[in-house]
Amino acid sequence: MDGKPVRKWQIMQAADVTDAEWAYGAEGEWNKRGIDPMWYGRRHPDGSTDGYQFVQRGDQLLCYKDFIGDFETEPFECGRASEAILFVRVEEVSGTDAVLRAKAQIPADGVTWADEGTEFGPITARSLNFIRLTHLGGWLRLACTISGADARFRLLLNVALKE
Repeated sequence: MDGKPVRKWQIMQAADVTDAEWAYGAEGEWNKRGIDPMWYGRRHPDGSTDGYQFVQRGDQLLCYKDFIGDFETEPFECGRASEAILFVRVEEVSGTDAVLRAKAQIPADGVTWADEGTEFGPITARSLNFIRLTHLGGWLRLACTISGADARFRLLLNVALKE
């Protein structure tokens, strides 16, 4: 909004506009209200568009979680993927000498986990970090350790898989 990033959930929902307004005056069977909302429709100063509307009370900070100790993520199913990128987005860090370390793990049997060998470098500040992996097997997770006095990390963790 007003040139600042907005962190709110949006849903794809065409606004009540005419086909001509939606397609900037273009005509044709593909220039209809609701088709291709990423490209058509006006963009508004609040960050919404004619194709995407904000979810009421849809503050995205609900996606972040505060971590204060060691943890493992839930496993990511990746049996059909040949490549993965694991992301650790750090929104806030507090505490003295706070350090987050994270490494990829794969299971031998779906229950017993082993270090895959790829690690993030030490993470100490607000940042977006990622690692790339291949030869995944069926499942993948991150094992993370947090050190430092009163250390707290607000994180968003996700994975992108490619066949």
